[in-house]
Amino acid sequence: MSKYRIINVTTVKFGKYDDVLRVMAEREKGFWASLFSSGNTQFIISKESPLTKLIQNRTNTGNLLDINESMFKSSVINGTTYLVESKIDAYESAKEQRIEKERKELQLKTQKEREEREAAERKRKIAEEERSIEEALKNATIHRIPLSNLQMVVDENDSFSDQMTAIAGNANMSFLCRNNREFQNSIIKLYNKVHGHNSYKLRTIAAKDGQCIGLAFIKMALYFDNGDFQVNEIAAQNAFYCIYKDYKETGNTYALPALFTLLLKKPRALEDELYRSNPDPKLVGFGGMTLSAPYIRSDRAMVNRLPIMKFLLQSFYDEGSKKFTIDTTLPYHIPSEEEVVKFTNEYVQSQYANKKESISIGEGYFNEMFEDINDQLDV
Repeated sequence: MSKYRIINVTTVKFGKYDDVLRVMAEREKGFWASLFSSGNTQFIISKESPLTKLIQNRTNTGNLLDINESMFKSSVINGTTYLVESKIDAYESAKEQRIEKERKELQLKTQKEREEREAAERKRKIAEEERSIEEALKNATIHRIPLSNLQMVVDENDSFSDQMTAIAGNANMSFLCRNNREFQNSIIKLYNKVHGHNSYKLRTIAAKDGQCIGLAFIKMALYFDNGDFQVNEIAAQNAFYCIYKDYKETGNTYALPALFTLLLKKPRALEDELYRSNPDPKLVGFGGMTLSAPYIRSDRAMVNRLPIMKFLLQSFYDEGSKKFTIDTTLPYHIPSEEEVVKFTNEYVQSQYANKKESISIGEGYFNEMFEDINDQLDV
């Protein structure tokens, strides 16, 4: 440990260190030492070092500073000897970490301030829009029109799914408002969009649009009558396809009660698909050509629908408490309590009543029907 008087302190680049202190100091010497030795000592110290503050204080006051030379290592550069702080690497690393931390904190602060400014600007614009709308409403002339006359605009430049949704939305709204004429017009337009060689286009509808489009086709299957039952059959197939796609891809169960109602009120519209979901092996080959075959197929189809309905029932009705688990005021063709009882009475008399796996069987038939209808879209 020796005493040094600080002469000057400067910031320098020293080797790999870009920003360190070079301290020029004079060692205090006794009388005899002063006769034989001369020169000053140059120390290289990190700005993060505890010595830095002490050196700055001694520089200001001119007092002597005790320095332990063992804390330094000698380094000769271009013939000049420097005493470099032994822990300079650790101090410089700590400095880099501190600078990086401060940089990140500044970055976060700047980002937060920018987000706050953007939020304030959005809030200002919303308030301005609200004031504009309020002003426009004050000065507007109000014309009252029946809700049944409101129609969504079908833009031919929109995607096919958006076009179908607009037409289906008009059909659903017209049905609810008892505007039968507009309902008929919209439902026929919807039907023709995917009829015949255009049936494959049904595959292009977005899953999220399946509920709206499916419910419109449900109405057509249940209530449309032009004397050709095949129209109701195709509408039922389209309804099943759309609602199934929405349910499977998005998990939306709100339209499943409508399929339950369709299978309860008009199951013949899906008779072929119901039969093929679990065909009678006795009717394979020549067995299918007997006079009784059509009646056997029809009966089989009606029985096959029961586990499917059992599966669908779980999505909106608690059989234990005998209560609906959804809002029954929704316009989704939700069956009544009496209709659920009617189904239950038919189900308990069927071969599936005592099968614990009847719900999973029904789900299997449900999936088979979709694949069947999906294959028909190629025809």
